[in-house]
This record gives sequence, structure tokens and C-alpha cells, in this order.
Amino acid sequence: MAAKYIVGIDLGTTNSALARCDLSVAEEESRIEVRSIPQLVNPHEMAERTLLPSFLYIPGEFDFPKGAIALPWEPEPKFVIGELARKRGAESPNRLVASAKSWLSYAAVNRTAPILPWQAPEEVPKVSPVEASSQFLRYLRTVWDSDEAREQRQLALAEQDVLLTVPASFDEEARELTRRAAEQAGYQHVTLLEEPQAAFYSWLADHTRLAEEVERLIAEREDARKSRDFAKADRIREDLRHRGIALEDSKEGVRWRRVQ
Repeated sequence: MAAKYIVGIDLGTTNSALARCDLSVAEEESRIEVRSIPQLVNPHEMAERTLLPSFLYIPGEFDFPKGAIALPWEPEPKFVIGELARKRGAESPNRLVASAKSWLSYAAVNRTAPILPWQAPEEVPKVSPVEASSQFLRYLRTVWDSDEAREQRQLALAEQDVLLTVPASFDEEARELTRRAAEQAGYQHVTLLEEPQAAFYSWLADHTRLAEEVERLIAEREDARKSRDFAKADRIREDLRHRGIALEDSKEGVRWRRVQ
């Protein structure tokens, strides 16, 4: 079954993000959409955020009132993930897992062993860096599936093409551990993308869209000039100038350049 979406996931050290691009529409009409991520921001309080703080809190028996950390898709979650985890972890750091992504590349420890939270008391349950990363990815998959695939299972995240960013500094072992975390979270079609590449592709997409828009307005301006609607032609030039684009009329045609 062909994927309907390309889904981009930035599994960040501090925050994670989720975006999509619809493959079913024409290329010139496709847009990258950043998805909002529902999460607990306080006990009993869910809210939509564009970023998911990459923090995992392991609650104790009396940390929260019963039902205070229930999620729409899971009434009794084992972990708290996101904004509430970050807040509660500031109060009880011995139960907070942070920087799981950095731990994946730290070869001095066993990254598949339950070592996090680091140096936490014995009574605190622990997870491995791989498991923590998998939990963040599982959370994002559940958020996606709860919305996109509620009535159409073919839209489940496991059926989409997923681009997952990793630092350029990750060696092959760290990359393999990232793949393992994704597999454990239920991802089936994953491509790892180095963060500098992801930034370049984002710049390229933005630049391409800008170039297409400028060329469209230049053609519209030329039509206005041919029909002697000089007021409209001047408005287009002025609009582009305010957007940092300078037009240069010459015998060879109209050229444009970006200005500060």
C-alpha cells in the first residue's frame, strides 16, 4: 500500500516536533504542515503544542491524584511525557529522564540497559536510553493515529514514510539504536536524515517556493504593464520591495535579487 504522507519527526534533545507532507496532491500544491501535539501541561489539563518537550517523568505512587495524568487514548499511562514531565521533573529530578538523544551516542555506557534517570535512587524504576527514545516516538505515533487513523487504518503512522532526524555526529551504532527505538515504537518505514541535511532541504523548499512566487508576480506585473495598468505594476514592485526583493528591468527582461 502506497503511503499517503511523508512524515518528518525531529526527535530533539530538548524538544520534538512532528510534520507532514501530503503525497496525494500535486507537487506544486503540496505544503509542509507542522502538527500540533496534545499533551498534559498540568494535572488533569491537556493542551495543544507545536513542540513536545523531550522529557519523560516516572511517577511515584503518590505523585499525582488518581486520574490526573490520564490521556484520551490511555487512562493509566506508565510515564508522563512532554510539558508536565518537564515541570514535575524540575521538582523531582530523580524521576526525570532528559537528554535521551544524547545518551544514545554516549558509548561509555550500555545504552540498552535501564540506567535512566542517571544515578536515581534504587526505588525509582529505570529505562534505557533506547527505551526512553522509543517512548517519545510511541507517544508521537499514538497522537498521529488517534487523529489521522481513527477511521482509516491505512493512514496509521506505521503505513507512512517517516523521515527521522539524527545528529551528523551520530556514529553507526547510535544510528542503529535510533532505528531500534523506532521499531520498538511501531514504525515500519523509517529513513534517518542527518540534521544538517534536514536544514538544507527546509531552506531549499522555502527558497523554491519564494522563487515560484516572485516569478508569478513578475509575470503578473508584465501583463499589467502591457495593458498599461502602470499603477498595478508599481504596486507589485513595491510589494516585492517590502518583502526584500528588488526588481531590475533590462533589455534582456526582468531580473530579481534579494536585498537586506
